[in-house]
Amino acid sequence: MEHHTFDASRPDRLEPAERRHRFLPSEELLWALDISCGDAVVDLRSGTGFYTDDVAPQPRTVYGVDVQEAMHDSSREKGVPETSPSSPPR
Repeated sequence: MEHHTFDASRPDRLEPAERRHRFLPSEELLWALDISCGDAVVDLRSGTGFYTDDVAPQPRTVYGVDVQEAMHDSSREKGVPETSPSSPPR
């Protein structure tokens, strides 16, 4: 099975929010997911974690899954986004 991958040497090209949110704004993603506080969310093909970061403050657990280890490395370098005061600890 073939799959498309992004250039893992250029993860910065996947991060510009103004470009990514043009296709799927954070608010629309969160509305569609309708996350409850005890839910777990899995972001398949998470890449650099761009949308994972949008979702992370909402559920109790978030998993980012990608076939490219370099994408996980990029996500780890960014770190975990802070949770909002109304969000449960992760």
